[in-house]
Amino acid sequence: MVRLIRFAVLGVVAVGLAAPATAGASDRRLAESLGDLWTTVLELPEAQNPFTSDNYCVELAHGRAGRPVVTPFAPFGVTSVTCTVKPGTRLFITAYSSECSTIEPPPYFGEDEPSLRACASAADALITTTEMTLDGKPASLTETETALLHIVLPEGNIFGLPAGTTAQSVGHGWVAALHPLRRGTHTITLHTEGVDVFGNAVNFTNKTTIIVTPRREP
Repeated sequence: MVRLIRFAVLGVVAVGLAAPATAGASDRRLAESLGDLWTTVLELPEAQNPFTSDNYCVELAHGRAGRPVVTPFAPFGVTSVTCTVKPGTRLFITAYSSECSTIEPPPYFGEDEPSLRACASAADALITTTEMTLDGKPASLTETETALLHIVLPEGNIFGLPAGTTAQSVGHGWVAALHPLRRGTHTITLHTEGVDVFGNAVNFTNKTTIIVTPRREP
């Protein structure tokens, strides 16, 4: 399984245009959203998992006010993703993120919460640049870390372990919550530079296209 860079864009609403990152988005909410993302991805079976299929538009549990959340999410090497969402779908961006768990081999292994936190932070420690633009305009990113996540693996999981296997995980990354976008086509560009956990140079750009459909289909 590819374990280097995880680019993601979680969900959106469709009413404004090219808005900057939401100033009032709390660090706690951002950490919760990153945790929801990693829990969902780790618990998806191979046939639906973005690491082992082309299912790069992942649906998460509904967020506040019952609004749907969709996650365009692709591993390292995928340079473009397109997701079509309905008005009212929420959007959250993960520009760069790593996670560690109790079931993965080093350098992504931790045996308890302190070691998992140290592992996730160390995986991203040499990343020097994380940048995002929305429709060509710069948007800010926030560095955050998840709570301790509790994972239950399904049948046919990406780790090849028995269904029902439990694990703990912690994720770290640079994220943003965006104001709603109006209907139409929007482009999110994510650029990352630095050195990964294996000592390899990172200089990567991902372009995600979000198509917000009209409220009523013709």
